[in-house]
Amino acid sequence: MQIKDRPEYKNKPSPLTCTPETTVLAAAKLMANKNYGSIVVINNKKEVLGLMTERDIFRRVVAEELDPSITFVSKVMTAEIRTASENDKLSDWLRIMSNERF
Repeated sequence: MQIKDRPEYKNKPSPLTCTPETTVLAAAKLMANKNYGSIVVINNKKEVLGLMTERDIFRRVVAEELDPSITFVSKVMTAEIRTASENDKLSDWLRIMSNERF
């Protein structure tokens, strides 16, 4: 059984996505409209390039006084994404997430 075939995922909405060329303002509006705390940045092949979170917006846009209407998501996204595999232990990831504060 692949993860996408698991019954608990059938009713889940698709992740919110955008391209790296999306402005921070446009992405933030999408996030606000859907009540999401992050947006997955993908290329035209739907490969994950990064993730932009509310924290990225606060620290890399607001605190740096960048204009969100002309700043691209690619400039402020977190590009080094850590991913789990289906065989990883949840307790290991909870420890990693706690230790690395994400």
